[in-house]
Amino acid sequence: MIVLRSFLVFLAVFYVTEGLNIQCSYSIREVWMFPYLYTCEGQTIMNGSYNDFAPYFIEEVSQNHIGDKSDKSVKALLIENSKIKFLPKNIGQFFYNLESLSVIDCDILELNREDFVGLPNLLQIDFRGNKIDRLPWRVFEEVPKLQVIGLAWNPMKYIAHHVFDHLIDLETLDMFGTDRCYNKKFKQNKSAIASELYEIFRQCPPTIEMMIVELGYDDLVKKVNQCVKKLDEISTQ
Repeated sequence: MIVLRSFLVFLAVFYVTEGLNIQCSYSIREVWMFPYLYTCEGQTIMNGSYNDFAPYFIEEVSQNHIGDKSDKSVKALLIENSKIKFLPKNIGQFFYNLESLSVIDCDILELNREDFVGLPNLLQIDFRGNKIDRLPWRVFEEVPKLQVIGLAWNPMKYIAHHVFDHLIDLETLDMFGTDRCYNKKFKQNKSAIASELYEIFRQCPPTIEMMIVELGYDDLVKKVNQCVKKLDEISTQ
């Protein structure tokens, strides 16, 4: 019982140390492709250290809004030159009407589907100048309305299958400067993006580990066994 209690205390302390406050400067401004958005230009304040493995959770957002505005009025969150390595997992709890999310020139290491939970109205994301090297399977499943994606100047190498396929409104895709992978930019051109999807996946194929996640372990074992069976049949002919 004492051991369990100590463990729970450790967990509580652990998550508190990864708490994140956002100090906002609010204004109505243009944010990349979208004009006139009520925007939080945020400075991140960690309640602990910027480590490489723990998720971040927002604990507080400053309430110095303009006039009668509130958190629900915020349409854009812009964070620049921060040391954060992961997106906070609960942005939607504070800014649930967000249309634009920009985290630029920071230390973001990865994006995951869970990062976008509670943000169904997102139209634009911009992660220029981070350290993202892959896009995992279903990463944009929670944000099907995306029209604009910015991933320029990231060390992108691997992209899971069908990451962009369901984004029928996607018209701007900026991957310029991702020299290890796909190095192009399309602006307001749905048809060009659609025609390039195969080329993106050809140049940025997923890793074996990513494919295992896509297929599911059981499905992968079945497919391997089927291949082995076919090879055995061929060898006995």
